[in-house]
Amino acid sequence: MTNSKIALVLLATLCFFIAPSLAEAQVPPLTINCDPISGTYQVFITFTDPGVYAQFDVTVNGGLTAIVPSAGIAMVLTTLVTLPGPGGYLVCVQGVGGPGGVSPLACCQFSVPALFVRGDANVDGAINIADIVTQLALLFSGLPVLCLDAADSNDDGAINIADPIYLVWYVLGSGPAPPPPHILCGPDPTADALDCASFPLCP
Repeated sequence: MTNSKIALVLLATLCFFIAPSLAEAQVPPLTINCDPISGTYQVFITFTDPGVYAQFDVTVNGGLTAIVPSAGIAMVLTTLVTLPGPGGYLVCVQGVGGPGGVSPLACCQFSVPALFVRGDANVDGAINIADIVTQLALLFSGLPVLCLDAADSNDDGAINIADPIYLVWYVLGSGPAPPPPHILCGPDPTADALDCASFPLCP
């Protein structure tokens, strides 16, 4: 075999190994934007389709939540993801299939506050004498409640006798309404040590 033929064989072999790496290097990495919708347990996920994957797997804390089909190169894709409730979340998108193979994960991390209605201590959808009874049972009998924030009628960041007193005046029509979130579900606008493990009436 002549030197020129040997050189051609070596060059062809080199191209065989280098070509896939060059193709991969030309694929732009996925970048995503997460936009939680205030007052809900939903988030918009937006990313740009590089055009080399058949679909995109969307995961929430490692669990597959949605599959978004490819729309073509440079197309902006948006999907709405519903979260199971309050807490911290890691949302990732990964391209799968097609000439691109499998992409590295592109992720964003955020937390979603609990949604509740202040004053609805027993979580029955109404604010009345039953909530006052629930607050008193919480204070004096240790009755467990789903959402301490909801039982904090005056939003002072503590559960004490002032909460049922505040609610008594409101229920009798002689005092102000509980501070937000009131009537409609929403997050706690003030930071405190109380938590809200669950408030099933809020979506």
